[in-house]
Amino acid sequence: MSLDQYYTPADTCAVAFRSWKPVNEERSIGDFACGNGSLLELAPFPNKLVYGLDIDPSVITALRSRYPEWHLCSGDFLNPCLQTQRFLHELVGALDMIVLNPPFSCRGGTKEYVYVDGKDVGCSKSLAFVLKSMPFLKEKGSLMAILPKSVLRSEKDAEALEHIRRSWRIDIEAEFCRKTFEGCYPQSVCVNIQRLGGSAKGIESCNIMRGAPKVTIVRGSIPMHSTSEVGQHKVLHTTALRVADPISAITRYSSRPGKSVEGTFITIPRVGAPDMKKIRIIQSAGEVTLSDCVLALVLDDSLQAPHLLDQIQSNWELLEAEYGSTCAPYITVAQVISFLSKCGWEAALARSTTSL
Repeated sequence: MSLDQYYTPADTCAVAFRSWKPVNEERSIGDFACGNGSLLELAPFPNKLVYGLDIDPSVITALRSRYPEWHLCSGDFLNPCLQTQRFLHELVGALDMIVLNPPFSCRGGTKEYVYVDGKDVGCSKSLAFVLKSMPFLKEKGSLMAILPKSVLRSEKDAEALEHIRRSWRIDIEAEFCRKTFEGCYPQSVCVNIQRLGGSAKGIESCNIMRGAPKVTIVRGSIPMHSTSEVGQHKVLHTTALRVADPISAITRYSSRPGKSVEGTFITIPRVGAPDMKKIRIIQSAGEVTLSDCVLALVLDDSLQAPHLLDQIQSNWELLEAEYGSTCAPYITVAQVISFLSKCGWEAALARSTTSL
């Protein structure tokens, strides 16, 4: 049995906890893949009630000798035996904070399945730990997890992330290089997850602008290799976004409508090197179809478009940092929604319709 044991170095723990302020009141903290206990040990709460679970009995035995006051159990969190279930049952809704550095390994298209909202949701093993951990938090609890960076982008985890974001806020607290874990070389991130509307001590809460118009994100769907010089539908691609009048610069057409917009909207390149000059306000008298490399931001109140553009440009470094890949840089709709939320705007993906 491969246990995927790559423990969290102390300096990485310090970075992960830098957003949390020490609190003297008792805090209940749990880790369901606790390993050598470093995340539990270095949590910055002097008065903490600790619960740890790990699949490896030897590490639990070692932790018991070091920390006899901790509540520890050996077992598989994703597939618990009866003893593990009894240990976990007492913790439902009882933890102020959950810390995780779950197993990263997940071969090919292999998925773990977590039963939520009446159905099985498939995802990577690391995100399965996160999804299954959430019921153990108190109403205003926080979950801090070190995860592969790919989790935030992969199609495999898209459904699970969508489920989480319905009721929870995900903030990236830190990014780690490939040499963070000895013998293992993934790009990884530390995320902080809280219920929407909740506010754990030590973490700044989301600041959605009161009365700000909502932003609808339209994700283009037409691949440029399917376009031609003639056709019924104009296709707006990233190459046209740097000219004075992008609509007049369109030279490619599609025989099918794809996702289209009209009126006033703001463009964000989804694929390619991040370029602030391509983020701009577009005004179109008729419908224009978007290539699969373009996102359009459509506001309920088009008069607010200059204000939104100004905020995007003022926070350009944050948005630019979201682009990343081993091949062509790209950004996901979820990352754009998270970025706009931090800027104070309420954003959502457009429903699956041909035009908006």
